Amino acid sequence: MTRARPFALAAELFALRLALPRRLAKRQLDDVVRELAPLGPRETPAGVRRLERAMRIVEAVLRRARVVPDTCLYRSLARFAVLRRAGIDARFLMGVRSARPGGGIAGHAWLEVDGKPRGEPDLLDYTVTFAYPP
Repeated sequence: MTRARPFALAAELFALRLALPRRLAKRQLDDVVRELAPLGPRETPAGVRRLERAMRIVEAVLRRARVVPDTCLYRSLARFAVLRRAGIDARFLMGVRSARPGGGIAGHAWLEVDGKPRGEPDLLDYTVTFAYPP
């Protein structure tokens, strides 16, 4: 594993975030998720730390630049693809819960790694409606 690989994966995160709105407009979500899911070669722990640091930088730039929608769906899908390409067995999930206090339904997307939520806050009381891999 070279030191450059985490940064190449972070660049992929940037490209994915730019492309995902268009991809999702043309394809079904489950098809897009399956396309993003192949596992790559496993990163070393140091490589994973460098990748996560680089991903935080990319996401901060995208949030400030406002060139793409900054929603949990796009963040989670892009993270899912990049983590899986780094050999991390991430799982993409979506869920719903009752919205508070006015009623209605709130939706959310997030990742799990080793059965633990990763990257998105506030996951209390969500009922999972979609998970990949199942």
